Amino acid sequence: MTRIITYSLRLDGRNSDDYYQTIAAFADQWAADTTRTAAGIIAGFREFRRRHDEPDRSDAECAFELLALGVLLREHGREADRLPGWLARALNLLVKAQERWPKLESAFKALRGWVGWLARRAGTERTTCEDVERLISWLKANEDSAHARRLAQWQDYFANLGPRPAR
Repeated sequence: MTRIITYSLRLDGRNSDDYYQTIAAFADQWAADTTRTAAGIIAGFREFRRRHDEPDRSDAECAFELLALGVLLREHGREADRLPGWLARALNLLVKAQERWPKLESAFKALRGWVGWLARRAGTERTTCEDVERLISWLKANEDSAHARRLAQWQDYFANLGPRPAR
């Protein structure tokens, strides 16, 4: 029987070293280009964090967070936009209960699945999703509080800028 390989990091090489070198070079170039392109936004965000006595982050970290925000908005923004506030709160409660009672994890996950289904049916679809706050609620409701905390800092920064500059 022929072994099926779904992907390979080796291409034509003996090992995956070339792949990792290529990815490292790509990441370095991306970080340099993005920190240059978004220098004003990144500098403003870092200053905002300093004024709020938050630990500083590098330009590359801030650029990566902006990338993550953009990707999450593009991939899940519409879904987050359709999630009614009361269902987001219900999902958050279920996540907290699941953390508190880990032995009942499968039951809580099943309940969260049902509530998620209800959310998709109850929401009203809009054509745009510019609301980072709803994305943050959606992330929390889907057990991704680490991303939610990081993006909440960006939301605070954008709110501080006002609606026009933030757009």
